Amino acid sequence: MRSWHGIGHEKRLKMPDSAEQWTAHNGRDSLAVDIPEAVGAEGDDAEVETPEAEEAGEDEPLPPPGRCVYRVPAYLRNMNPEAYEPRVVSFGPYHHGKPHLLPMEEHKLRSLARVLRRCGKPLESFEAAAGEVVQELMDAYEQLGGEWRDDPAKFLRMMG
Repeated sequence: MRSWHGIGHEKRLKMPDSAEQWTAHNGRDSLAVDIPEAVGAEGDDAEVETPEAEEAGEDEPLPPPGRCVYRVPAYLRNMNPEAYEPRVVSFGPYHHGKPHLLPMEEHKLRSLARVLRRCGKPLESFEAAAGEVVQELMDAYEQLGGEWRDDPAKFLRMMG
């Protein structure tokens, strides 16, 4: 099995600090990244061990079906904390409420209203549809705090 240590160290990219810098540098506002064949050569079911699992000599259990939003392990986050901290906006519970992200909250709500208006749907239909899948939404998050898990209505308000 491959170790995390060998992945992605072949070439490091310096990313621009803002969307404006990216557009100014590249003349476009999107980014496509080719993943080197060596990284994904084994297919979607490739096994990758973390350093802790290698040391312990055991495999980590598979996440529950539907889980798709994970916390970055501390040993990775600690290598470059700024890389894992949202600068302007966040979606979801992990960074919700951080003071430097609060100014964007009203813009997120305005954006949701704009999307719903373009679709011809009232906010109530969005809330009802989200309410039908709230448990699936919460289950998608690894280590969802009790603050959110214990209050699905609060979780939905934060997500919407």
